[in-house]
Amino acid sequence: FFTFKPTVMIENLGRVLTPLLFVVLMFLIIKGFVTPIGEIAQNSANENLFLDGLVMGYQTLDVLAALAFGIIIIKIVKAKGYNDTKTSFKIVGYASILAAFGIMIVYFGLSYLGATASGLFEQNIAKAVLLNKIINILLGDYGNIFLGIIVFLACFTTGAALVSVTAEYFSKLSNRKISYKTLVVVVTIFSIFVTNIGLEQIISFAGPILGIVYPAAIVLVILIFFDKYIKNDNVYKFAAFTAMIFCFVEMVLARLGINLEFLKSLPLANEGLSWLFPAIFAALLAYFIKPKRKA
Repeated sequence: FFTFKPTVMIENLGRVLTPLLFVVLMFLIIKGFVTPIGEIAQNSANENLFLDGLVMGYQTLDVLAALAFGIIIIKIVKAKGYNDTKTSFKIVGYASILAAFGIMIVYFGLSYLGATASGLFEQNIAKAVLLNKIINILLGDYGNIFLGIIVFLACFTTGAALVSVTAEYFSKLSNRKISYKTLVVVVTIFSIFVTNIGLEQIISFAGPILGIVYPAAIVLVILIFFDKYIKNDNVYKFAAFTAMIFCFVEMVLARLGINLEFLKSLPLANEGLSWLFPAIFAALLAYFIKPKRKA
C-alpha cells in the first residue's frame, strides 16, 4: 500500500525514513570511531583495494537505482509546480549532490568499521556475518535489535522505491493495459520469494548481471556531465554498448575457462576494468558517426 501513490511514497521516504536511516547509521559509525573494536591491520594480501572496492560496489546498485529513481523524482518536482526545465534540473541537481555527500559519508564510515575489524576475523567471512559481528561488538546485547532496525529501514526504503519504479516501467511498457497497482502487488509478491533465497545466493546470482550492466550505467553517468558538448546520441549508445559487450564476453570466457591475451593486455584488465578504454574509444569514434535522420 505504501507504493500505490508514488508521490506520497517519495515524500515519506525523503522526510522520514531515509533521514532516520541516515541518523541510525551515523550513530553506529560515530560509535565505531569513538570506541574502535580493534586496530586496523596492515593489508598485505591485496594491492588493489580501491579498484576491487569499485568493482564490488556494483552490488550496491547505487548508480542503477539513481538512474531509475531519477525518473520518479523529476515527475514529483514537476508535480510540485516546477515545470521549467532549468529550475527542475537545478533542484534535482542540488538534491543529488546532497544525497551523494550523505552516501559518501556512510560508505567511508562503514569502510572504517570494516577496517577496524580486519584483524579480528578471517578474510573470507561472509558480508552479512561480518556486519552482524561488528554491530554486536559495538553495541553488545542491543546489537541485534539495532541491526534489525538498520536492515528494515535500508531494505524498506530501497525496496519500496524499486517496486514503484519497476511497476511503473512495465505498466508503461504494456501501454497501461496492466495497471500500476496490479504490478506493484505482483512485484512485491515476487520479491518476497526472492528475499528468502539468502543474501549470499542473491549476490552470487546478481553479480554477473550487474557486472555487465553496471559499467554501461557508469559510462552514461560520466558522459552526461559533458552532455552540452555531445551533439550526437551515438556517443552514448556506442560507449554504453561497448562496455556491456566487453564485460559480457569477458564473463563468458571466464566461465568457459578461456583466456585471451588480448583482453588481458587491456589497461586495468587485472582490476576488472578492461571495458574502460574500449568504451572511451567507442565514444570518440561515435562522435564522428552521424546518427540516422528520422524519416
